[in-house]
Amino acid sequence: MQALAIAAVCAEVNARLRKFALRRLIGDRYVEWGSAFTAHAGTGSTRRRAYAINEIYDTAAPVPGETPDRSGNEFLREVRVLVRDAILAANGEVLGLPAITPSGQESSTS
Repeated sequence: MQALAIAAVCAEVNARLRKFALRRLIGDRYVEWGSAFTAHAGTGSTRRRAYAINEIYDTAAPVPGETPDRSGNEFLREVRVLVRDAILAANGEVLGLPAITPSGQESSTS
């Protein structure tokens, strides 16, 4: 029974994570991708294009560092909400974490 519950949550997280990744990496960065492939030409363009692509990935999915920053915190909040919502959609229960309101503020209802 526990394995079925975990499988349901995993399937829900997977479906939501795919949409999340497509939005963060492609949908929200469409202009930057176009610029990365059209703005660079000539000698050294491969290096400049690679730098532009790395910037897209760093913005879309920032790696949390020792010092929290706004973009990293927002990314982690979105992931946390995604996982929480997937657990709830699979009829699971989240214990020990406060609910996050749509405004991004935590409430003490959970």
